[in-house]
Amino acid sequence: MKNHGYRTLRGLSPESASSAQRSPQARGGASNAGEGRFRRIFPASGFVPDPAVFAAVGAESGPMDGGINPDATADVPLGMIFLGQFIDHDITFDPTSGLDAVNDPDAVLNFRTPALDLDCVYGAGPGDSAYLYDESGKKLLTAQEGSAFIHQPVVFRQNDLCRNADGIAVIGDPRNDENRVISQLQLAFIRFHNKVMDKIQTADPNVANLRLPGDADDFAFAQRLVRWHFQWIVNNEFLPLLCGQTLVDQILDDSGAVDSGRKIYDPADLSERAFIPIEFAVAAYRFGHSMIAQSVKTKHTPLELESLFGQKMGSGFSPLSHSAGVIKWNYLFDINGSDFQRADRLDTKLATTLLNLPFIKIAPASLAERNLRRGASFSLASGEEVVDAINAQLSNHISKLTANEINTLSGGNFGTGAFVNNTPLWYYILAEAESLGNGVTGAGQGLGPAGGRIVAETLIGIQQKDATSYLCYNQNNPGAPWSPDLIQGPGDFTMADLLTYS
Repeated sequence: MKNHGYRTLRGLSPESASSAQRSPQARGGASNAGEGRFRRIFPASGFVPDPAVFAAVGAESGPMDGGINPDATADVPLGMIFLGQFIDHDITFDPTSGLDAVNDPDAVLNFRTPALDLDCVYGAGPGDSAYLYDESGKKLLTAQEGSAFIHQPVVFRQNDLCRNADGIAVIGDPRNDENRVISQLQLAFIRFHNKVMDKIQTADPNVANLRLPGDADDFAFAQRLVRWHFQWIVNNEFLPLLCGQTLVDQILDDSGAVDSGRKIYDPADLSERAFIPIEFAVAAYRFGHSMIAQSVKTKHTPLELESLFGQKMGSGFSPLSHSAGVIKWNYLFDINGSDFQRADRLDTKLATTLLNLPFIKIAPASLAERNLRRGASFSLASGEEVVDAINAQLSNHISKLTANEINTLSGGNFGTGAFVNNTPLWYYILAEAESLGNGVTGAGQGLGPAGGRIVAETLIGIQQKDATSYLCYNQNNPGAPWSPDLIQGPGDFTMADLLTYS
């Protein structure tokens, strides 16, 4: 069977699974061509759009304003969209490109490793990021273990991130404090690591027997378990929910069947190392902006909803200061059949609060306008061009939206005049989701065929190129593949399990 897309230089055996993960090169250092930078997977566009159109489309009360009343999906937990934001912060960080500049993705550094390695949690590890860890270097700090922010009441310290004297979160990626939900999600992953470490240090037999010969020490053992369970959630819960199980299975299929395997993310494996496509980072993976609700459920009976950036939840990058900010995860995820809040439909609408972000100091404050301008700054291929490029690699072609469909959805701004066949990629991906969906759960419930393929191929591809991932481990150890067994026994682990285990 063809080992399409998988790294075989390391990760060949249980003995090397952990030693590889502690190598800077294996974790996605910038020693190989293309690594540490973004790259194109589709040719650049020569179209120069009128920025005034972007301002009109992304304005409050404009065609992308979804209002304050939720238009919910049938079964997508709102928490999954915040998990998507967490995943993004684990693999991409571009603080250098500008909205008004002409940006070259090959020249823009990615300050995150292109791997699902949780460097947003672990930083560079206990050696180089010692400030994230306790004195033992094995457990991560939270406010409960000690915080320099002395003005925070003890009751809130028990449920907050570690902070410095100015209240700034001391974490692996500062963006994971930009709203209360992502902040609490960061805390959940820190607690998950610490809980696993507790089990290891107390020689819990349910955990001790999961050690591989290559786990150099207790920290390496815990880190590998946490990373692999995170990757399992991405592959077996997040991607199937939002891209469709059929597409995920097709991409993971290395049998050589028609349309199997990766078709757009380095399908010929010309790059030994993983990279992040600029089309993923700037367009496709920003689909979640459409699914964020205006308000977040903080109480079930009586029902209470709080504005994501309101007084109780906080404006972002601020210490926990209200009990409503202590997220009850059964309100945002399906935990034992809980009545969880659904994400908004995936369509061409954004919650009104996202069209005037309170923490943006330099205009535009509209997230929609910022996304459109950022795509143009990188000269991204249009949505129509991307569909044509994907279909050139497939035997079974995906559908392409017509100019009339785009024009109607955009209130007459796109799909007409110079924008015919030049629909901005981010907007096109939202439009196809609204019109087509993922072919499994219906329109508006997940990504369409182009957006879904970009997202799924990227997240699977970076794992197949990472010798420390469980996908590579299983490919190189077919007789004894790994599957999660911390809670439910071999073969299953969900985000709900992680949150309850922590």
